[in-house]
Amino acid sequence: MSVFDITKNKDMKKFTRSYNTYIYSGQIFDLYHGGLKPCIFDIETTGLSAQRGNKIILTACLIPNSKGVTITQFLAENPYEEDRVIMATMNFLKDESVDYLITYNGASFDIPFMKQRLATKNLPYVLNMYEFDLYNFIRSNTGLKSQIGSLSQKNVEQHFGISSNRKDVISGRESVKLFAEYAINQDSVIEKIILTHNREDVLQLCHLFNIIGRNNFGAVLGEGDNGCDGFNGAGIHDANVTSDMRTAYGASNAYDLNAASDGSNRSCINSEPGASADSDANMAPIVSNHRLDAALAQTGAGLPSAGGELTARPRLAAGCLTVAGRQLRAPHKLSDNTDFAINANFFPETASSISAEFIKENCSYQIRVPLEKHENSQFLDIKKMLLDAESSGDNTQIKCAHLLKDSDNLINDYLLLVNEGSELNREINLLSVLISTQLYRTV
Repeated sequence: MSVFDITKNKDMKKFTRSYNTYIYSGQIFDLYHGGLKPCIFDIETTGLSAQRGNKIILTACLIPNSKGVTITQFLAENPYEEDRVIMATMNFLKDESVDYLITYNGASFDIPFMKQRLATKNLPYVLNMYEFDLYNFIRSNTGLKSQIGSLSQKNVEQHFGISSNRKDVISGRESVKLFAEYAINQDSVIEKIILTHNREDVLQLCHLFNIIGRNNFGAVLGEGDNGCDGFNGAGIHDANVTSDMRTAYGASNAYDLNAASDGSNRSCINSEPGASADSDANMAPIVSNHRLDAALAQTGAGLPSAGGELTARPRLAAGCLTVAGRQLRAPHKLSDNTDFAINANFFPETASSISAEFIKENCSYQIRVPLEKHENSQFLDIKKMLLDAESSGDNTQIKCAHLLKDSDNLINDYLLLVNEGSELNREINLLSVLISTQLYRTV
């Protein structure tokens, strides 16, 4: 069920529609992303190359609300309104306090295209947000491509049994042709077709994210012991149970989109940042799925850190934990002069001290943490780090500190990162987020 609204003012044609569904929330995913407000994002353009002058003519932003989700679209009535579409979209992300974007292949297309058009048009906005690209996650961590071939969004939707939910009847290429006609005659039927195609892309991505994320992504990551209905132990979709799943979920559109599929509490999605993520994380033990912890850290930008102001990709090598990433800032956290990146160096006092470099020019950073070793295990004394975090007043630091203190791998203030040759991905991730946040906040 949806509620539709259209607004036409001096700026843009703006369309909103609300749905009784939700954006994925799962125990492990929320360990790193909880408390950050997401937006599922998609654009429509007049072609594939922003450098060659192709334009953005339509955007869609799906965000959570108190009753489900709302999709907001900004449509150009002709190619010359591209500036208005982009500005309205960036203002929307700022006004809605969006912390990160969820896309499908957005890291390769939607985000670079937006950045290029912002630069080309010399518009006073910066798009430098954390993003989670579901396409990158599937491609990098699953064997789905070998099973189904193309990983196009529509092909993946078909594999998971939700392609029949789509209400649009055109492809992206057809949308380009239709817009050219719409720019001339403003045909309301064509307008509806174009809007529906764009809106269905973000709505279906929302559904797809919910389905793939079931049981902490256990099925697609091959974690057969998670008991994912409709999948075998190798993480292969069983087409024979699709109808049973539809019945079990009690939905006319394949899946019930009103209940969390992994049984987790998802209230933090619709609450103030940090309001319930910390308490939820400490209410019950976090289930084990080391593949998901590793996959989230190593896919695309890596993990969000410092409340989404950094990315963090950890790597263990030569007795050292290296954390590298980028300095980011969501639109609502940008200052007027949009100057957010820092230059800073942390020099080691001893051979066992942490060193770090933050580079403003390319918005990057790198941290090196020497580890202690005993036989095939590696560890670090984090007593002072935990004390500093608990007294910092910073939500990210406090959350990481509490989770690390509850870890069975924290022994007498020493945190195990490698146990008998096996990397402990969750401890590595939480420590990486904690260290990067602490250093960033000290400047």
